[in-house]
This record gives sequence, C-alpha cells and structure tokens, in this order.
Amino acid sequence: MAVQGFGFRMVLTRLSFLCGIVLLVSCGSNEPTEEPQVSTEKMSGKQLFEQHCTMCHGEDGRLGSGGAADLTASTLDKNSIRKVLIEGKNAMPSMKDRLGDALDKVVDYTKELSKK
Repeated sequence: MAVQGFGFRMVLTRLSFLCGIVLLVSCGSNEPTEEPQVSTEKMSGKQLFEQHCTMCHGEDGRLGSGGAADLTASTLDKNSIRKVLIEGKNAMPSMKDRLGDALDKVVDYTKELSKK
C-alpha cells in the first residue's frame, strides 16, 4: 500500500511541476518581441486556436492540460466564451491583447468544438 501512495505522490509532484511550467510560459512578457507578430486579420478561428489555445486545450479541444476545460463538453454560449477569452479564468490568462479584433473568430471556432 505504501508503494502505491508513493507513486501517487510522485505523479502529483510531477503534475504540479508541469502546471507551474505551463503557467510561467503562458504568462509571457510585456516587452516587445523582436520578431514581427503575424497579423491575426487573415487567420481563421481554427488557426488562431491552434496558435494560442492548443497547448492547454489540445487540437480538438479535449486535452484539459493544467486544469483547462474540455471545450467539446462546454455548454457556454458565445457571450460567455467571449467573456472568458477577454477576462481569463483560473490559470488561463486574458487573450484580449493576443487576439485583438480576431477574438470573435476564436469564439466562433470554440463554439463549433462543443458541437462535435
């Protein structure tokens, strides 16, 4: 029984470490980057989702890494999804600055995931 408890603690320790790394990476920096940002204007909602969301939500929206929601099981309406993207939720940072005017494309794509 002690061996199983040790394995569970090890998994929790590694999971906590991984979540910490994900949070640090997702926080980013306020300093401008040297590389020019790709315009989100011509990108589809799926492309934007792949660029900004798949790390935690997975390509199909089901991953749930670091406490991220399974988007395929979401019952949120578009306004609620938009609010989460603008304000952030739990460990998820606000995506308002990253997505800018293309935010509604990601809202629409995210809503499509819950219909699959």
